[in-house]
Amino acid sequence: MIIDLQVIRNKMEKQKMMDQSENLTASTTGHTVHQLIFLFIHSIVDSGTRLSFIDLLMKSKSLTEEELNDEVGTILAAGSETSATTLEYLMITLGMNQDIQDKVYEEVMEIMGPNRPVEPQDLMKLKYTEMALKETLRIFPTVPFVIRSVETDLRLDHKHTIPEGASVLILFLAIHRDPKYWPDPFKFDPDRFLPENKTSRHAFSYLPFMGGPRNCIEECAIVQVGIEMHTGHDLRLIELICLRAVNVRYHIDLIWRLSPAGRSWNKPLKLCRDFNSLVIRNKMKNQEIEDESGNFDVDSERKPSFIELMMRSGSFTEQELNDEVGTILAAGSETSASTLEHMMITLGMNQDIQDKVYEEVMEIMGPDKSVEPQDLAKLTFTDLVLKETMRILPTVPFVLRSVETDLRLDDTHTIPGGASVIIFILAIHRDPNYWPDPFKFDPDRFLPGNKTSRHAFSYLPFMGGPRNCIGGRYAMMSVMTMFVHLIRKYRFFTEYKSLEEIRVIPLVTLKLKDGAKLSMKRR
Repeated sequence: MIIDLQVIRNKMEKQKMMDQSENLTASTTGHTVHQLIFLFIHSIVDSGTRLSFIDLLMKSKSLTEEELNDEVGTILAAGSETSATTLEYLMITLGMNQDIQDKVYEEVMEIMGPNRPVEPQDLMKLKYTEMALKETLRIFPTVPFVIRSVETDLRLDHKHTIPEGASVLILFLAIHRDPKYWPDPFKFDPDRFLPENKTSRHAFSYLPFMGGPRNCIEECAIVQVGIEMHTGHDLRLIELICLRAVNVRYHIDLIWRLSPAGRSWNKPLKLCRDFNSLVIRNKMKNQEIEDESGNFDVDSERKPSFIELMMRSGSFTEQELNDEVGTILAAGSETSASTLEHMMITLGMNQDIQDKVYEEVMEIMGPDKSVEPQDLAKLTFTDLVLKETMRILPTVPFVLRSVETDLRLDDTHTIPGGASVIIFILAIHRDPNYWPDPFKFDPDRFLPGNKTSRHAFSYLPFMGGPRNCIGGRYAMMSVMTMFVHLIRKYRFFTEYKSLEEIRVIPLVTLKLKDGAKLSMKRR
């Protein structure tokens, strides 16, 4: 994975400038839209404004530029690809077991209905669906092995001892299919995870997220897959945030809290925050146990995880950990999925362009080759198509900024210091002053010769300047990787005939009012 180090350097330089400024205020200046969501929430629930994840890490003074790069990349990678793969495996196993799929469907419809958005408390009621997910993770663990380093001699029995300093490979795939723990291991049987069946097995016979103090924050992954399984995954919370942001009277806390909208979001908000706090407290407890024992630790060459670095620095409260973990997880999944959906729609409307993309992918990648970072750099036309998709359908349609000092636009217009500004990226990307015939889907707009004639900030899929999205390059690589796998096997179609037909709702992320109207056909 590659995260642009220049982005981190820009943020570090900007932080130095801010620290030196006497006019620095605790505002939302410079945060990405996802950070602003959480800042906005916290400004209501708590007093004071939270800094962004990377700002907190930089302020701790305990991390190098390279460590910032590593940890941001790790969280973004762990928050998307593994969940997408698990979802794919779940669909495969249910496709092979139609009777089980029927039971899952009946449970989902009974609890959720056909259209209701998913709330965290709903997922706890999907007992059989959760067992089906766990059985899928048993047969197809997304992470098939991990490597650990033994810190002190580890005696297994009278004859076998693993010496200090040795590296050990733990093969989950083999453990999960071991008939000693799982009779008839290739039978798909969700009932293995009924409470009465779990007690008879060894505690470490099931390790989809590893175990012990170095386990993964597993609940986040399960919740994410559970939400993605349901078509109505867009949480009401996002709509309420936008409602309050654009309605001036709702900026007054008392009016907001007494309004039907304000009352409706307190419960899911509290659940989300309590959930994050529980995960972090467990991680802290495990860290204390590990510090006391030190017997079975991660290889010292491996970089500590993001949350471990934050805890070890001693600079962050539990609430700050809660805030920043939530921000990264939110920003690392839905945006990429939406962009991929938009790309399939635009190609569904432009079959000739889809053919060119397919030919390029097949020429460079072939039908089965695994995607490597160096391959993506060769997909030049596909990259142009992705950029044109993000122009016409930017996943983040607007961002907010706060003006610290008076900003003079021209002789007659000045934005006063302290004002909040909405930068409407969707409108900029469709402005005919910069994009002639803006509703024409034309990837050639992004050829090198055409880019030089445009204003540098006429294209802002990841915002711009020192406060741009640090995960922009990763997002491009992630979407391209998923897209390559899809287009090699499927042709995309849509009921939309033109881009003008696509009605959008500019919430925190761009929503399609009439849905994707997307279909795929096996090649």
